[in-house]
Order: sequence, then structure tokens, then C-alpha cells
Amino acid sequence: PPPLACDPGTRTAPQAAMFGRKPDAKAAAKQAKREIKSSQREVDREGRNLEREETRLVAQIKAEAKKGNEGAARALAKQLVQLRKQRERIMNTSAKLTGMQYQTSAVAANVSVANAMGGAAKALG
Repeated sequence: PPPLACDPGTRTAPQAAMFGRKPDAKAAAKQAKREIKSSQREVDREGRNLEREETRLVAQIKAEAKKGNEGAARALAKQLVQLRKQRERIMNTSAKLTGMQYQTSAVAANVSVANAMGGAAKALG
């Protein structure tokens, strides 16, 4: 039979917290995965925006250099350097989020195995 809506095992982590119960490992892992994926999408979106901005800046630098406006080209080049540093930080953040996602999955798998081993130990013993 399908689980009842009030079954604690079907609650998500925020619902369980709302009712004063500790969320089970599976629900907590699912919630963490959802939050990490959301953050990952946000970081990726920011990275794409920075990439577009970089392309625009390079075009502006070339246009200013073609006009012979060295001061403006130099200022834009400084902006470009800062933008690339920012993009590198975004890439590092993305890598860390991916690592956190793998780590969360591994912890959830370990908890699942531990629960299975506990169930097997009870059955045997």
C-alpha cells in the first residue's frame, strides 16, 4: 500500500523540522541535493553572464584601440582583468558546489548501507 500522507517517512526535511521531528537521512539528503543544485544553477548563470560581459568588454577595447583612445582602452582592460578574476572565483565556487554534491551523495549512501546492515544484524540476531 502507498504510504499515508502523515507517514513521517514521506516528509521532506523542512516539513519534519516544522513538526519537531528529526528528518530521516533520505529526506535530508534529498533536500540538500535540491539546495546544492539550485545554487549550482545560480552560479552557472552568473558565470554565463560574466562570459557575455567579457566578450562585450573585449569588443569595446578593440573599438577604443582602433579609435586611438588609449586611456579608455586601458581603463577597459583593467575592468577586463577584474572580470576574469571574478569569473575564476565563480568557477572555483562551482567546483566546490559539485564536490559538496558528491560528498552529500556519499554520506547518504553510507547512511543507507548502515541502516541496511543494522536491519540485517537484527534479522540474524
